[in-house]
Amino acid sequence: MASINSSKCVLVVGATSGIGQHLALAILALPSQPTVIIASRRRARLDKIVAQNECL
Repeated sequence: MASINSSKCVLVVGATSGIGQHLALAILALPSQPTVIIASRRRARLDKIVAQNECL
């Protein structure tokens, strides 16, 4: 299994709160800078997180 540090793209499901949100933001801070795709059932929260983090 590849590590997150060597991945080019990472999908985070449930990324609008809790562990999913923290995980997505932690992955964005990695030096390897993988592409982070976030998914959630709540579109309004998803849009808010994307607006706060231009990298998403």
